[in-house]
Amino acid sequence: GASDDEAIAQIRADALRAKGALYLAVLEHATDLHVRHQSMHGRWAERELQLALPQSDTVDEQDELDECPPAVQDAAGFDAARQLFKVANTAFEEAKAFFVLDGYTTDHVTILRSQSQLYRLLALQEQDPKRISAMHSRRDNLLSGLLDQLN
Repeated sequence: GASDDEAIAQIRADALRAKGALYLAVLEHATDLHVRHQSMHGRWAERELQLALPQSDTVDEQDELDECPPAVQDAAGFDAARQLFKVANTAFEEAKAFFVLDGYTTDHVTILRSQSQLYRLLALQEQDPKRISAMHSRRDNLLSGLLDQLN
């Protein structure tokens, strides 16, 4: 019935939100390592980065990889960070379709804050000042739009 459809939709939205949070966590850890690496100079920086990265088991099945985020050591660099961002942001956008502001305020706000974090983390790995500014503008638009809707 209708209540079953609603329950299934909520389970799917919860799973999407969890997927976004998982990819956000990997991006956050990879960005933290990137920032620490950038702040160090010389040959010791690379060595510390290698020591800080956990070793991952490789998965041979591509199907398994499609549903798992990459290990942190495979998420180094802007291109990998952008891919993590895209997957997480898409999952959050799909979850927001269920967790609308009117009715799921706390969930909706939590997702928006997570999306803001995604932009913040990606901006930390970006080199182009214009793109960094654009990412912070997107963060501002996400959160200021919320403020407008709540008032």
